[in-house]
Amino acid sequence: MNVRILIVEDHVGLCLGLQNYLGTIGYAVSMANSVKSALRCANRNQFDLLLIDLNLPDGNGWDLLRQLKTRSAVRAIAMSGWGSASDIANSEGAGFMRHLVKPVMPEELIKAIQHAMKREPLGQNQTVGQNGHTRKSLSPPRKRVE
Repeated sequence: MNVRILIVEDHVGLCLGLQNYLGTIGYAVSMANSVKSALRCANRNQFDLLLIDLNLPDGNGWDLLRQLKTRSAVRAIAMSGWGSASDIANSEGAGFMRHLVKPVMPEELIKAIQHAMKREPLGQNQTVGQNGHTRKSLSPPRKRVE
C-alpha cells in the first residue's frame, strides 16, 4: 500500500526536507503551507495521514484538524516546537495520534507514522487518550429514551 501523506508546514526548507526523506522511503507526499492550502488539498485529495505543524501563518494545527475531522475520519500527527504539557494535551484533545516536538529525529518520525497507520482514523468526536486508546470527546450526556 502506498501511504499518502499531507505535510502541513510553513517552513519551506523543513517541508521539502520531509518530502524528500519520506518520498525516498516510499511514501507519496503532498505539501501545504497554511490552513487554507491544507483545506484546499484535503478537498481535492484523500490522504492516509496528516503531519501538521501547530503554528501556521493563518491559524493553528489544532483547529485545522478539528475542521478536517468534520469531513471525514483522519490520522494525524502534530509536529511543533511547542512541547509543554498543555500543548501535548491540546494535541490529544484535538485528535492527534502523536505530538512530536521539533526537531524530530527521522527514526522517531517513522515510528510515529508506522504507529498511526496501524490505528483506525479518528472521526469528529474521537480523540486518543494518554494510554493510546481511542475515546469519545466529552459531550453533553444524552437523555435516556425508554
